[in-house]
Amino acid sequence: LCRRGRRKEASSVLLLMAVDGLGGDVEHALPLAAALELIHSYSLVHDDMPEMDNDTLRRGKAAVHVKYGQGNALLTGDALLNCAYEVMLDGAKNAPDPMAYVGAAASIATLAGIRGMVGGQAIDTAELHSDFGINKCLDTYLFKTSALFKAALSAAATYCGRQDRLAAYCKYADSLGLAFQIKDDILDILGDQSLLGKNVGSDAATGKRTLVALAGMEQAQNLLSKYTDEALEALTECEEAQPLAQLAMTLLNRVS
Repeated sequence: LCRRGRRKEASSVLLLMAVDGLGGDVEHALPLAAALELIHSYSLVHDDMPEMDNDTLRRGKAAVHVKYGQGNALLTGDALLNCAYEVMLDGAKNAPDPMAYVGAAASIATLAGIRGMVGGQAIDTAELHSDFGINKCLDTYLFKTSALFKAALSAAATYCGRQDRLAAYCKYADSLGLAFQIKDDILDILGDQSLLGKNVGSDAATGKRTLVALAGMEQAQNLLSKYTDEALEALTECEEAQPLAQLAMTLLNRVS
């Protein structure tokens, strides 16, 4: 799972890791993890479109809107999002504790929407035409990236009936999401396109205001270490969470 975490499935991996660590039924949590991956995939399809980030390459292949047109890309994202909710709702039928499962699904729905990932993208888009400093950039990352990590871990804790882990897991998710996105910003400059599967230098080419662009590479590297340390610190009293700590270090050192 840690090896998989280098790629973009990090949120679904987090959910399964946490459920396993808390002694929950991993098999019946799979629909929740699959839904997270579907939600993330839809967001990438939409993010790549000209109205958003205007990227042409994704996972080593032409972005959906490049290959199939903008209309089909929009509909593909819509279909993936709807499929996520179909999968989650269908999974409730066989859940060991249906009410806990529904609560977990609600966490995912909330943090994937306007109070989470979609809200972050809206802020990001709106800020293209206004002042945008380091603090606003980090706030955007908390919504755009940390939100899905928080959805994964909130869902896992709720599914397992371990509300006592919510505060620590959410703090970990916030810090991990910030570190993850800062690492993405760094890789956009220093990464290998053949490993990343997307265009290197696209942020600079489009004038996107990333943390590296706003704060410089040295400060971005320092903040990457800072937020990774904070993620690890959040888990100090969670004896079952060693795999989550290992994942944080894997993401810190990833090359793709």
